[in-house]
Amino acid sequence: MYQIWVCRCVGYALHCRADCFSSNSRIRNTAIYGGAPKGPQIRDLQRGVEVVIATPGRLIDMLESQKTNLRRVTYLVLDEADRMLDMGFEPQIRKIIGQIRPDRQTLMFSATWPKDVQRLATVCSPLESFFGISDSSLQGFLERLHPSQYWFYGAHSEP
Repeated sequence: MYQIWVCRCVGYALHCRADCFSSNSRIRNTAIYGGAPKGPQIRDLQRGVEVVIATPGRLIDMLESQKTNLRRVTYLVLDEADRMLDMGFEPQIRKIIGQIRPDRQTLMFSATWPKDVQRLATVCSPLESFFGISDSSLQGFLERLHPSQYWFYGAHSEP
């Protein structure tokens, strides 16, 4: 599974959470992001990982230097898609998507649903369903849950 994030701080936080959840399993993960040394990231990729959490720029660097490929990716997660597009990452996202097998499953999260995000969603998963949750419906949903049924960034939260 590849999860693409717009910024390294969020990607690194997710990587830390993934480490906690995968510590009792054989599922290995790594974070690939700019501003950190490439050496450890390349070693992780060469050893093999099941989950890669990456920013678009560094992932493209790894692909172009042939340190990894996307042929076996079955799950792609694009988080903060609207922010990635606002920051000009659409060409990189399209390049990444173009290298992943067409039978992948894609999850795309976006706080807003402007036309450019809708177009990207169509490219990501042309045959999939899309749905959105407004703040008010999410709050109503969370109010019906028992506090033990949801987590935010791995920390137990009260509604």
